[in-house]
Amino acid sequence: MITSSNTSNNKSIDVDMLVDEEIWGHRIYNEQTPWLCFLEFLGILYAIDQDPNQQAFVETKPNTLSYLPQYRLYLRNILFNNPRLVAIMKETTNEDGRWQRWFNYMQGSGAGLSEQADFRYLQQRFEKFTDFVKVIDFLRGTAIEGESNKRWSSKFVFPLRTLLLL
Repeated sequence: MITSSNTSNNKSIDVDMLVDEEIWGHRIYNEQTPWLCFLEFLGILYAIDQDPNQQAFVETKPNTLSYLPQYRLYLRNILFNNPRLVAIMKETTNEDGRWQRWFNYMQGSGAGLSEQADFRYLQQRFEKFTDFVKVIDFLRGTAIEGESNKRWSSKFVFPLRTLLLL
């Protein structure tokens, strides 16, 4: 069984996000689809690549396999815990107003993030708020089992590169 020792490293994550991981191992459970098992395997390989000292496949005592998964809570919040994004774009007409309204929304609704979570760097990366919305829409479209009714913390995008291994 693969387990994660994430409770000590990410104190700001809500407990309900950790239940599946603590029972079944990091996002692997008895009815897992092949896609998600493959993504989990890629996540394990990425963890080992980042820290070769991790013992994901070496068990010194029974039931001690572990690795530290990448949560990427900023990205996960932007992609899957952000239902007001399109509404903000439609309801507000000026660019600065859109950004400001979205920043305020994310400050109040970002889950598992510190109180100092700051998304303002994104405004410098996109010429227009609508461009930002289009990129988010594209990435959401790559979600594996994207039409499922899973909670935001259990959704995944296709790993176009290692930084997207959520």
